[in-house]
Amino acid sequence: FISSSILGRLPRETNSHTIHNTTHGHTPHVLLSSTMTASIKRNAVTKALTFSILLIAQLILLDRYINNDSDVDVDTDQSNVRGRRRQLSEPLLPFDDVEVTTSAETTDVNANEQRGDDNKSEQLEDEEIETEESKLQKRTRQYLGGLYPKVDSDQMSLYLRDTNELTDEMDELSLRWGEKVDYGDRPFFWHIPKASGSTMKNILNFCFNLKRAENVDGKPSMKLVRDNVVNMDVNSPDGLQHAYENDLVNSGEVDVIVSNYFISGSALFTQQHHGRAFTIMRHPIDLAESLFHYRKKASWEPSYRRDWNTITFAQYVSSDAYMGNWMVHQLTGTMAGETLTVKHLEHAKDVLQRKVFVGIASQMDETMRQLKLYFNWKETQPFCAFNYLHSTPTNTNKHPKMVRGSEQWNLVAEKEKWDLSLYYYALELFSRQRERFPPADRASEGLISIKNVVPDD
Repeated sequence: FISSSILGRLPRETNSHTIHNTTHGHTPHVLLSSTMTASIKRNAVTKALTFSILLIAQLILLDRYINNDSDVDVDTDQSNVRGRRRQLSEPLLPFDDVEVTTSAETTDVNANEQRGDDNKSEQLEDEEIETEESKLQKRTRQYLGGLYPKVDSDQMSLYLRDTNELTDEMDELSLRWGEKVDYGDRPFFWHIPKASGSTMKNILNFCFNLKRAENVDGKPSMKLVRDNVVNMDVNSPDGLQHAYENDLVNSGEVDVIVSNYFISGSALFTQQHHGRAFTIMRHPIDLAESLFHYRKKASWEPSYRRDWNTITFAQYVSSDAYMGNWMVHQLTGTMAGETLTVKHLEHAKDVLQRKVFVGIASQMDETMRQLKLYFNWKETQPFCAFNYLHSTPTNTNKHPKMVRGSEQWNLVAEKEKWDLSLYYYALELFSRQRERFPPADRASEGLISIKNVVPDD
């Protein structure tokens, strides 16, 4: 409109010369050239456009003032930029390339952002918890072995025979047939460290001709690597898992399972081949002292502790690093450091009484006599076991010993109180076993009375 008004006032172009209108005496008009006319038109159009833009801008500002609208809020700190939509239903301008929500959704956006922050925080907390849980699972697996057997109503391994389960039946059939009956059971030696275990393994191998599993040659396999030793590992969590997956007990490759892990070791047995567990127990204070001195010098062992050479046994026992009551923890499936109670002790006693035939390290001759009768083992050579016990004990470890009743001895006794109670109960069980399997004659009685030398292995 403005442009048309300006342009309408311009004279029409006829020619480039001045024409005098003398008829009416008017002052003659000057006719503009074509170049001048075009320049004036351009200037007029420019002014008109400028005026229009200013007018539109004023209208927009007025509209915003009336509606009390806010500018677009752009969060440049986020990769996915968010903004708030104007309340007016107007098209987006080129600079509004943002995610749009209505004013009613603004609260939801803030809430979602808050939830997002909370979710991130919860995720971090979950990751921390997961990390702690994974660490705990790893420690538990390392301490208890990682396998868990099927259990009965008393939470005891289903495929471990009770120690008296077959006694009466076996005795009856033995009298009828003149020989022991093989039920397909496999001996399970729960090896308590530094309690004559190495000597016992040699006796099993060489005196009773029993094949056992021990990883002595690289990657575990069913290969027989030396006399009566199959190259499988049953003394580490990974080894136990591998043995379980390869059905070691049912394979027919081993005659006896020897493991430090009681619960996980018992998980290897099956309905076809139940386990019949036995162990050799040693006074917990003697055991703790022997194990300390052994681990600080046995560089060939995975449990070697070089740093213990800079401390005394008394310092070790007094430190927080000392974890006692290993036997009760293993029998009850509780972690080292977990507080034990009388309930744990009673359960450990029940397991020992029902599932484990007990030997005593300070009474190895009597232990061996009872084991031979319980398992019906026959020695390959006369006095083979006796010689291993007295002539060639394995992995002995000489070390200074505490004085019984001393301050240091009493300190260890306090820390090992649950294992001490279990050990004294084991002495009772050992005595009852003797009643079940009494010596056959006075000669055997005399042989048992020979002074026992405890193999410190």
